[in-house]
Amino acid sequence: MRRTIYVDDELDQQMKEAEEGCQQKLNWSEIAQDAFRAYLTNMKTETIQISDTASRLRASRVEYLASARECGFAAGSEWAKRYADYPALARIKSMRRSGGWNDVFRWNGDAIVLVLKLVNGRDDETYTTYDLADEAELDQFGDNREYAEAFLEGALDVFVKALPSL
Repeated sequence: MRRTIYVDDELDQQMKEAEEGCQQKLNWSEIAQDAFRAYLTNMKTETIQISDTASRLRASRVEYLASARECGFAAGSEWAKRYADYPALARIKSMRRSGGWNDVFRWNGDAIVLVLKLVNGRDDETYTTYDLADEAELDQFGDNREYAEAFLEGALDVFVKALPSL
């Protein structure tokens, strides 16, 4: 297939100067084809690398979110078993029944702080974030909605299991 390409005046002048200083005739078509092949190979390699990177990051994200949910559920269960009082757990149960966690997380912000507001109730500071989870988990997952939702689910699970005995 034949194609015509445009070369600006400056490049044309440089090509003429290169021909003058060369012992053999330069095959500009061959040079251009090599450049096109190299460009297309680089483009294909970059596309493959981005695709591989995206796949790796997707898998990493899935693992991170699973870990967040697992840690959150465990932290919520532990908090409910050791520290939570009846009003805090009843608020969690009520919130879950009235509209789910979307009502809790409709505002942007640190997810665990929203959980803290829910468990403390209006204008109360019974619990601190460090009552809800250890510092390392808060550093890793404190702004993660999956962790916070799982925390609430873990606390609710303990509360629902304890309710028949109350």
